[in-house]
Amino acid sequence: MTMAKSVAIWISIALAFVVVGSGAWYAYLRISETPEESSTAALPSAYSSKKTATMVLTLNNQNYALAKVYQRDKKYDLALEYYQKALAEAEDRSQEAQVRYNIASMKERLGRYEEAISEFKTIAADPDNFSIVRAYSVQEIGLMHYTYYSGDSRERIVTETFKDAPYSSFKKDDGLNMAYVRLFEHAVSIYPGAISESRIAFGYTRELMDTLRGATTTPQGGSYVSSALQSIQAANVDLQRMKDLPTEVQLVPGVLTRMGVTLGFLASLGAADPDQAELYLNRGLQHAAALGNQLGSFEAYNYAAFLVMQYGDVRAADVKSLLEPFRVGNEVAIFDPVPAFYRMARTDQTLTIEKRNLITMGRLDSDFKSYLISLGWKTSDF
Repeated sequence: MTMAKSVAIWISIALAFVVVGSGAWYAYLRISETPEESSTAALPSAYSSKKTATMVLTLNNQNYALAKVYQRDKKYDLALEYYQKALAEAEDRSQEAQVRYNIASMKERLGRYEEAISEFKTIAADPDNFSIVRAYSVQEIGLMHYTYYSGDSRERIVTETFKDAPYSSFKKDDGLNMAYVRLFEHAVSIYPGAISESRIAFGYTRELMDTLRGATTTPQGGSYVSSALQSIQAANVDLQRMKDLPTEVQLVPGVLTRMGVTLGFLASLGAADPDQAELYLNRGLQHAAALGNQLGSFEAYNYAAFLVMQYGDVRAADVKSLLEPFRVGNEVAIFDPVPAFYRMARTDQTLTIEKRNLITMGRLDSDFKSYLISLGWKTSDF
C-alpha cells in the first residue's frame, strides 16, 4: 500500500467518527436525529464514554470504518455491503448489536422498510443486547413513520410496525398519534432516551390540542399535561449524556426545540410558562449555531412559530430576524428538509396549526411570503 493511499484511508476513517445519521424528520419538527451508536449508560466494562463500541469498531474494523464513510457520502448500498462484512468481524455482543443496528438503518435508507423494521424489532427484543441499542431500535421504528411520505411508504411502515406483539397492542381506537406515543413509551421503558421522551411529551400535547380541544381541566386533559411535563423532565436528564457524545451532540438542538415547542403549546392553553418555552427554543437555536448548522433551520422556524402563536405581531421584529435566512436565492443556507415541510404544511390536514403560523409569518414578512410562494404557496393563501 502506498503512503498516499494509506493516508487517504485514515483520513476517511477519521471522518467516519463525525458521521451522524440523517433523515429522521417528521411532520412539524423535522430534524436530523437518528443516532448511529449505542450510548454509554450501563456500558459493558470494555467500553466507556471515551471508548464506545462505535469508536472501537471504527478503529479496529476496516470494513466498518469504510461503511461509515459510504454512509456519510449517502452511498447506502455500499454502506450496507460493508456493514454486512463488518458483522463477521465483530468482537463481542455490543459490537455485533451496533453493526446490526447500522445494517437495519441502511436498509431503511434504501427504502427496504419492512426488512429494517423487522431487524430493529429483533435487536429490541433481545434482552442480552445493550439497553440503549434496544431502546434506539424501537425509537427508530417510530421515527420512520414521521420520516417517509412518498408513495405508499407510510402505509407500509405502519402496517409492518403494528402487525405483531408487543407493537400490535399499541394501536387502539384513539388513532395513530397515541399508538406512536405508546411505542415511544415502550422505548423509554428500556432506556429513557431524550429523543423518545421529547416525542412522548409532544405527542400527548398534540393529542390534548387536537382531540381534547385544549381541555386541560378534564381528568384526561390533566393526565396528558402531567405526562408531557414528566417526559420533558426525563428528557432533560438524558440530554446531559447526549452532550458528551460526539455522535449525539448534533441531536441536542432538535430535542431542546421540540421541548420548547411542546411547552409553547401548553403555554397557549395556560398549562405552562411561555418564558420557559422560549428558554428551550433559544437554547436549541444557540446549540445549533454553535455546531455550525445552517441558519435556515427548524430551530429558527419553530422559534418564530412560537413567537407568532404566543405574541402575534407584538414581536414582529424578532420573527423577521429568525426568518431572515428563508429567502429566495438563499437555498445554500437552508436545511433541505425545511422547504419540504413548508410545502407539505400548505395542504396536509394534520398541519393546520403550522399552516396558520406560516400564513401569519408571511403577512409579517413579505420576503418570507415570497419564499413560500417560490415553494408553491399561492398569494391567495395569505
